Amino acid sequence: MVEFTSVVGVPLRYDRATGTSYGGKGLAMKFSAAPQLKTALDKACAELWQRLPEGRPSILLTGGILAEKAGEHAKGAAFDFDGFWHGERRFMADDYPQRKAYYCGIQAVLMKHFGVVINWHWVNRRGQQDHKDHWHIDLSAPIGWRPGGKSCVLCAQTILRDVWGQALTIDGSYGAKTAGAFAAIGIDPKEDWMKFLDRTADRAFGAAPVVADPDKPSAWAAEDWARAEELGLLDGTRPHDTVTREELAVVALRLLDKATPPAG
Repeated sequence: MVEFTSVVGVPLRYDRATGTSYGGKGLAMKFSAAPQLKTALDKACAELWQRLPEGRPSILLTGGILAEKAGEHAKGAAFDFDGFWHGERRFMADDYPQRKAYYCGIQAVLMKHFGVVINWHWVNRRGQQDHKDHWHIDLSAPIGWRPGGKSCVLCAQTILRDVWGQALTIDGSYGAKTAGAFAAIGIDPKEDWMKFLDRTADRAFGAAPVVADPDKPSAWAAEDWARAEELGLLDGTRPHDTVTREELAVVALRLLDKATPPAG
């Protein structure tokens, strides 16, 4: 076991101790973990601190690492990621319903470094959603796309719906609809897993997305893009750029002209 009190320069606090409350600033203490968990946690958090729009947090909160219970926690090989503070502003895992994209951005980074990430939608054998207030992360499965892994599919479905706008039921079962949602955004999860996670984090945190060809629309938008160009609504250039208010006004008036029947 290795002992530590911080993760990549950020103080680590326990927010489930007696006298503390979930979502508070937690209790400073010394934590123990398996070396491989600490290494993966350091790498994941180093990337996350770089990607977060607010930068490096002032406090990282955990619900536990080494614990007297079955599974990876008994070996110090699992981490419960509750949330973090930036000064007096915080984000907690149970903020998911209000900040779904941001939640998914964090989740995408965690999935790059841990084979198991259990999220909000996980339902245990008793039919309870017992991970609404944290992500459970561990290395008991290989990192990568696992269509037969319930936790992996749940996380992917959450991202596809809440970041990429795909209409999906989040049930942890991989089938035609989930495969179709991946295809709609031009992703083969077996081949493009890390690209999918990187693009998700970029999109969720508001960074410029990585574009394979800046002059061509994404696969999911290609048909509508061509139709808009054919109708004269758009000029067919800069498919991935943002729209200015001037451009919006021009497109809106073009639509209005086409919808308005000629006088007389």
